[in-house]
Amino acid sequence: MPFQPFGYRFEVRSALPPDEVKAAIRARKRAMFDGRGGARGWIAGPFINLVASRDRNAPMLVGRILRDGSGTRMSGRAGYVSGFVALILSPMLFLFLCLFLTRDGVTPAEILILVGLVAGMTILVSAWANHRDADPLVGFLRKASENPGKVPKQQPVVLPAAGSFLKSLTLEESGSVMDGPVTPSMVRESLQDIDGDGFVILSSANEYYIQTVPEFDGYIVEKREGDDEHHYRAARHGSSDEKDVFTFEETLTIFLAYGTGAAMPSFLEWKKIRV
Repeated sequence: MPFQPFGYRFEVRSALPPDEVKAAIRARKRAMFDGRGGARGWIAGPFINLVASRDRNAPMLVGRILRDGSGTRMSGRAGYVSGFVALILSPMLFLFLCLFLTRDGVTPAEILILVGLVAGMTILVSAWANHRDADPLVGFLRKASENPGKVPKQQPVVLPAAGSFLKSLTLEESGSVMDGPVTPSMVRESLQDIDGDGFVILSSANEYYIQTVPEFDGYIVEKREGDDEHHYRAARHGSSDEKDVFTFEETLTIFLAYGTGAAMPSFLEWKKIRV
């Protein structure tokens, strides 16, 4: 892994003018307090800041959006928050120690040594982080600037009646089994709650279940029907992608179909996971 204490440099170019690029990014990013995974952040003038989660240790992207001829160039650095904190705090720490320690008669050489040790340790800690985890944020910028059309709005999913779920179902959210009979609203709330390493499992029997984990900008869905030979990953119908990501509304629709025993939505097909 290369030594990158402050993340890595990225650059994305688009044939669109800056105003259209900014509008496309704003249309696609999540609200700051949206419980689902995905890019969130702000754009102020030429500056942009995006994070992949509300977790303070999540990947971050900082950069500028500038006109480049008739198009746009986006450049900056992407990596973990700890690296950017080190970048900001190192000069502040240096100034503070200079002002504070000089009063006690500490020599300038001793101040420099102390500052170097503290700043060096901070930078080294951030350097061990896998800053490539911020790649989805750079990919988000690239996709948004390549596809500026209006983002299709998902229609709200109408929940079936509370008693419509199969009686034998068990709902598990990030390791905690939910009490009582499982209802459609419980499934919706669990999907909204998970982030980071969270997961939701809706099971009908031992080794018979459907599960999801949050992925950048959506969810990955799998199901199992008894053993490793019957373990499948959800894919979009006709898709050749290795890993399809579904929106919150699509994932909820899949779970509701499983819970009620109804047919799966037409956009979905199951691909066997090879072991």
